[in-house]
This record gives sequence, structure tokens and C-alpha cells, in this order.
Amino acid sequence: MGKTTLMERLYYHYKLQGVKVGGFITREAIENGKRVGFRIIDLQSGREGWLAKAQPGSGPMYGRYCIILEDLEAIGLGAIQTAVESNLDIVLIDEIGPMEMSRRRFSAGISSFLQNGTGLTVATFKQGSHYPIIDKSLDNPTTTLLNITRDSREAVLSKLIELLDSSKGRGLNID
Repeated sequence: MGKTTLMERLYYHYKLQGVKVGGFITREAIENGKRVGFRIIDLQSGREGWLAKAQPGSGPMYGRYCIILEDLEAIGLGAIQTAVESNLDIVLIDEIGPMEMSRRRFSAGISSFLQNGTGLTVATFKQGSHYPIIDKSLDNPTTTLLNITRDSREAVLSKLIELLDSSKGRGLNID
């Protein structure tokens, strides 16, 4: 539906304005026209690794993909830890899904961040996924849920920018 593209566009929109923005994104890895896995990228440092590969390995399997726990934790959790330490204005988490949440340490780290994080957070998750931290966040009156479809992508991007920009007085410093 374009969740990752939307997050990348948000990232560059605010980075160009001098806003302290970071977090991580996950992107399909395509070789010879075929999906071979998913990459995980720390937006602030540019570090990149494998979230999952379409081959057997030592990590848990999700469908035909082996989750690469070392990269998930080092890059995914590392990006969240950096966001906290750097006191970022906006943290982007793409995505909270079955592969990412398969690791208890990662799940606990995301959970803790969402409960205690400062600044503004934009997170994507697969519709129909149910994780206690997501369900709890959706019940929070400060949470806005936007459904992304191919037809709504541009409208959702505009709405997110509007919501984030309106938060200037609540800690978002946009130059």
C-alpha cells in the first residue's frame, strides 16, 4: 500500500526542514524481479541490514523468510535507542509487524518506547495485526489512526504533515 514510501517521504520532508527525525524503515529486497527478503534501515545513521531473507537460517521463520535477529536488534532497536538518546523531534517506525514482533527483546523495546517515548512518533503496522502495545496505543486519545490504501496515500501523507506541523507548540521545532 506504500507505507514505507510514505515514511521515507515524511523523513525527507522534515529532514530538509532541519527537524531532528529518525527511526527505521523496512523495505522489500528484490533481485531479478523476485522478492528475496526485507531490509531494515536506520534512517539517522544509514546503517542497513537484513530483517528477513528467503532462505533457511538460525532465526525464526515467518512463512518462507528467516528473520535475521542480529540485524533486527542492532539496527531496529539501535535506531530507537539513538532516537531516545538524541531526543529526536519525530521518530518513524516502519513497521510493527509479525516479523519485527517475533523477537521478545525487540517487542519489549518497541513497547517501552511507545509507552515512554518523547517527541512525536509515526508508526506503521499491518492492518489486522494485534499486539497489546498497538491495541493500547490505539486506545490512547492522543493517537490518530490513518488507513493507507493505494488511493489514499497522498491524502494520508498530507494529513500526517498537517498533524505533525500542528504539534509545533508541543515540542516539534520546525525551522
